[in-house]
Amino acid sequence: MLGIADNSEQTLAEQTLSGNPFIGDEKLHVEFYTDAVENPQKSKEAGRPIFEDTEMVLIIPPGDKDNTIVAPAKMYLPRFRARYQAWKSGQDQDGVTGTLLKEWPGGPSASQIKNLEFFHVRTVEQLAGLSDGNLQAMGPGHLELRKRAQAYLDASVGAASAQKMQSELAKRDGEIEVLKRALKEQNEQIAKIQANQPSRKG
Repeated sequence: MLGIADNSEQTLAEQTLSGNPFIGDEKLHVEFYTDAVENPQKSKEAGRPIFEDTEMVLIIPPGDKDNTIVAPAKMYLPRFRARYQAWKSGQDQDGVTGTLLKEWPGGPSASQIKNLEFFHVRTVEQLAGLSDGNLQAMGPGHLELRKRAQAYLDASVGAASAQKMQSELAKRDGEIEVLKRALKEQNEQIAKIQANQPSRKG
């Protein structure tokens, strides 16, 4: 576990990402809490350790406990404000998005789910995104699970695309039907107008 971060320490995003620091945050285990942290300045002035209640954050990438970060919460508020607010209001601050492993049809067994949760892997998306190194550290059997997770997500994307296309086609067909009815009504109105006009004789 890494120690308490300070302003000179790289953030988790800087350690793992070179672009947008918020990409992938939805997969992280993020936990806000209050802890007693020593205030170096006040300790020096008092000549004894002085501790203060400080809002902290624990950040753990799924399957990678070696890169755990513990830092003052204020350093990460812009990234995890919604989870912070959930914690302050007493709500679930987990905030992980995706398909929970227990909701994955034909997914891992109950014991496999428990083992994965130990490494803070709770969703199919998290499992599919694990690196080879993390899988090795987690023990045998997880490589096959990751392949299955990736295949499941790929199939889901294909199904979603097909469903979207079907929905768009149905919408288009509905719009065509409306246009057909409007055109028919317009032709009927024109026919009535023409029928009511007196015939002109030369």
